[in-house]
Amino acid sequence: MMKATYKKYQKSLLSFVGIASLIMPTMALAAAEGDASSERATRMEERQANQQERKEAMGVKRDEREANREEKKSDRQALFCSRFAENAGEIANKFSERQKNFEVRKDTRGEKMESNRDGRDSTFDDKRSGLDERRSEMYVKIDAKADTDAKKEAVATFKKIVEDAITTRRAVVDSAITVFRTGVDAAGAGRKDDMQAAADVFKKALDDAVSAAKASCAAGTDQATVRATFKKSLDAARTALQADRKDADKVGAQIQALAETRRVAMKSALDTFKATMNTAKEALKKAFEAEAPATP
Repeated sequence: MMKATYKKYQKSLLSFVGIASLIMPTMALAAAEGDASSERATRMEERQANQQERKEAMGVKRDEREANREEKKSDRQALFCSRFAENAGEIANKFSERQKNFEVRKDTRGEKMESNRDGRDSTFDDKRSGLDERRSEMYVKIDAKADTDAKKEAVATFKKIVEDAITTRRAVVDSAITVFRTGVDAAGAGRKDDMQAAADVFKKALDDAVSAAKASCAAGTDQATVRATFKKSLDAARTALQADRKDADKVGAQIQALAETRRVAMKSALDTFKATMNTAKEALKKAFEAEAPATP
């Protein structure tokens, strides 16, 4: 009985051992697979974490690069604005310097014109003085020939006609010169005012263009736009200045008209004087011939 029981127990034990030997590898395999799956999950999480870190690092670098670009852009803009302001200031200074030189040249021309006038007046007076001396010498010769009362009266009449004619001619000539010079001075003063007004308009346009460009520059407007806008404004101001100067330079035509008026007046005075002198000479000649003794 016991032997049978032992055999039965032995058989059951062997069956358990056999089953266990079959189950253990499977369990070991399952455990290994579980460990591998866990390891893969861990590696996956690590890779995801690393990827996230890299993304964050790349984002930081990208932000840094963007910040650097903005900073460099801001620096370039600031440098451009600074240089632009310097260049604009040089343009304004050059214009002011040209204006000063223009004023100096204008004053110099004015002084030279006055000096030339004084020189011409002095020469004119010298010529008149010389003519007066020659006329006095002529009177002495005529007086010497007036040996009768009739001749003396004729000479006196001749002298009066000549002196009156000379006085009239000189008055017309002096008046023509005065009118001419007054007109020239007025035209010059008008040109001066027009040129100054044109310069003032240009200077204001230039200052406005510079101010607008500086404001645009400070506001961050791109450099090309700032340059183009400033150049357009400056070109428009220069065009207007040239047009205003061209209008102001029309003073030359005014002076030509004044010179023609002077020429006509002086020629008329000369023609009248010559006609008067010829008549006076003819009358004197007849008076002297009437008093001449008869030929035997």
